[in-house]
Amino acid sequence: MIRRNLRYSVLTILVIFSSALCAYAADPAARARPSTIHVRLIAREQPIAYTSFGDNWDSYIAELQHKNGERELIRLSYRFLYYEPELPYSFLDYSYVLRFRAVRNEECGTTMAAATRRYTVEREEKIGIQNAAFRYASDAPKIDEGSQAILPCYVVRPGKHVKTTRHVHHES
Repeated sequence: MIRRNLRYSVLTILVIFSSALCAYAADPAARARPSTIHVRLIAREQPIAYTSFGDNWDSYIAELQHKNGERELIRLSYRFLYYEPELPYSFLDYSYVLRFRAVRNEECGTTMAAATRRYTVEREEKIGIQNAAFRYASDAPKIDEGSQAILPCYVVRPGKHVKTTRHVHHES
């Protein structure tokens, strides 16, 4: 009896580990070389349900600050496994400039209009569409949520690929 329980426990651990490893290996952003970006978070997209079988992600609309002083709206996708930490809610503050190690990912770019849209399955297999509101950072500028321009996407992962530091941003 004990041996059988032990076998099931080991098998369960192997299945969870292999599914997490497959999810990580299938993501091209996991293999790319990260670069340092400086962003200010404007809004958080409504999160979807988390899973313990693969990647979870929280997405944000952010303002990327280029070295030449130009600013660009982007989608920041924070991807993590169920046992890894989420991005702290305290980072959703427009007065902070955050530094991340991130990878540009062409596959997760989206329009602002699509980022606010969620699909639901209702009774009798009817598919519904609902608009999900952004959760805006304090003092963040409002953005055109109906924009059809594609936002470039940057993927951030916890651990060795992300170093977050907070800097107070003073407007002059």
